[in-house]
Amino acid sequence: MIPALPIKEEEVLSRDRAAEIAGSLDGNHEPDAVKDVPPSLLSAEHIYSFVMSTGLISPFYIGGNKPRLKKASYEGRIGDTAYIFDGRKLKPADFSGRKLQIPANSIVFVESDIDFRLPNYVAVRFNLHIEHVHRGLLLGTGPLVDPGFWGKLCIPLHNLTSEDYEISKDDGLIWLEFTRTTFNLNNTEKGIGAKPSNSGYWDILKFITKAAKGTGGATSVPIQSSIGGALKTASDAAVSAERQTRIYSIASVVGALVLIAAAVSFAQGMISTINSQVDLSKQYVDDARSESKRYFSQYEDQGILVRRHGELLEAISSEVSVIARRQGDYETVSGQIDQLTAAIRALQEQVKANGTVAPRQ
Repeated sequence: MIPALPIKEEEVLSRDRAAEIAGSLDGNHEPDAVKDVPPSLLSAEHIYSFVMSTGLISPFYIGGNKPRLKKASYEGRIGDTAYIFDGRKLKPADFSGRKLQIPANSIVFVESDIDFRLPNYVAVRFNLHIEHVHRGLLLGTGPLVDPGFWGKLCIPLHNLTSEDYEISKDDGLIWLEFTRTTFNLNNTEKGIGAKPSNSGYWDILKFITKAAKGTGGATSVPIQSSIGGALKTASDAAVSAERQTRIYSIASVVGALVLIAAAVSFAQGMISTINSQVDLSKQYVDDARSESKRYFSQYEDQGILVRRHGELLEAISSEVSVIARRQGDYETVSGQIDQLTAAIRALQEQVKANGTVAPRQ
């Protein structure tokens, strides 16, 4: 049974006691406290029972303002040892007080503060605290610690940011989850799964040395972030590009000056040609203006003459009208004269015939 949680954090299982418990058990032995737990992800109550009865992890703490034991996980923190590659050389990482320094764009290998003594029927997975992920720290999610593993975890932390990163020993680093497997305790002799090859590694330097052994005959390969090298390469390329840019800039300026001089000379020639064309055009315009004035003067003279002819025609028309009226009067008088002439002739004929003139009635 889990005791009442203390107000202050309390260590309920020490490293020494856990080593004693695990050492007294065969990895296949199942204590009575956990016999009835089925294969599953362990809850807080079952984590407590497994730890206390098998020495699963240590040291083990409960209680406090920020309990390490959650509903289905347990918090792991950084230990006392960490390493980093400086070029091809491996050296201890920098601890400032109780804080681990992780340089920008680097990989630091840190040990967990927990000792693991897993029986053959319990597996462990761990993930980085989400706050570290959000701040740019990277850890491969979901690494599996196989049943039967005894030792320390070596955790590579990759700082992807451009700023140094600090982790306090009092801060959580990883969350552990525990799963009871379907391992058949009644037929342990028929088990075919091999134990972890790194079981018994209590110094993380062994992990790093093993991982740094290269393939194809290489004796040691430094494990470093490629970002730092890429940044250096980019920086060197930028410096080289800056030098080339200066050279090209000078050449460009000289070339530009030559082009400008040629352009100025060409422009001057063009301006001279254009000015000549403008002067010639002005002469054409002036001549055209004089010719236009002459034509307009002639046009005005013709207009005056036309107006005069029009006035003369109007006067002649008026005279013709008067003459026409007079001609009408003449014709009337002429008719009357003809009548009188006829009358006179008639009288003369009568006189000749009768010798007398007949009296008027």
